[in-house]
Amino acid sequence: MSELLRSSERDRLKRLLHTLQGVSGSIGANSLQEATRNLLDAVLAPSDELQITNLQEIFEKRARIVFDSIKLLQHKIDKTQIGDGTNEEAGTDDVQQLFNQIDTALKQGDVTSSGLLDKLAPLVLAQNSSFTDSVNELKTHIDNYDFDKAITTLLALKGRLLAVTDDKPE
Repeated sequence: MSELLRSSERDRLKRLLHTLQGVSGSIGANSLQEATRNLLDAVLAPSDELQITNLQEIFEKRARIVFDSIKLLQHKIDKTQIGDGTNEEAGTDDVQQLFNQIDTALKQGDVTSSGLLDKLAPLVLAQNSSFTDSVNELKTHIDNYDFDKAITTLLALKGRLLAVTDDKPE
């Protein structure tokens, strides 16, 4: 994108942005669609370079989030197709690592936290199925981009899970 913005290939840039705007809307990546539309509008209308640069940075950040999420999803699909059932066999360290990764992603406002929750949920529910409501509540907060509530719910779930696993006889 940077190369096209610097080049004289404005028609190609406009077509690419227009296509990406449509595709991002089709897959529900609304923030990327908005960033793409704003950048396209700036390219189409006489805009100063600083405005275009700022819009490009927003676009690239949102595009990176979407593309990283797609890669994560593709990885998950690949693992499922291979039949890798290691998730159910994961240990306490794996669960804690996922909790930490989700916490970090939420604090960064990163949508990949939803994909990480998809990995964590079966592990938590395998240990205690009574956490279904908490897992669903966490998913709802993440899906609604309410990351502050998601962090609070995540920490409460982590505390409850630790209390249950500490009470189990070895």
